[in-house]
Amino acid sequence: MEKWTVIDRKEVYADPPWLRVHSETVKLPTGQVISGFHQVELLDYASMVVEREDGRFIFLRQYKHGLRDVSLTLPAGGLNPGESPLEAAKRELLEETGYEATGWTKLVAMVTHANQRCCTGHIFHASGARQVAPPNSEIGRAH
Repeated sequence: MEKWTVIDRKEVYADPPWLRVHSETVKLPTGQVISGFHQVELLDYASMVVEREDGRFIFLRQYKHGLRDVSLTLPAGGLNPGESPLEAAKRELLEETGYEATGWTKLVAMVTHANQRCCTGHIFHASGARQVAPPNSEIGRAH
């Protein structure tokens, strides 16, 4: 498959490091030109499926403002500048749940919302997790 050609690109909104929005004019391989194609850039993140030492899995019950509701989520968080996905996963697990894990396997790195390139999610399986500290009470509750 042939790639699209970017003819013009302008930033229409920026709130670094959290969000940038660009509007592009692109040319398709067929020659068709599309203007107003938006690219949304968010921070890359690490998320994990966490298995405790007893074989049970950890989820977080958190208020998510985008949903305007409480939901069940996996532990996750954005990568800090210069931080590897695995370092971010370990940091976020400890911050959000108070757990550390002995085994880490990267399952996949995938682009979220590929048409807009929003961000890359690095998904891990963490095993042998045990609680070593209290969770950050502002994040939610580990279940």
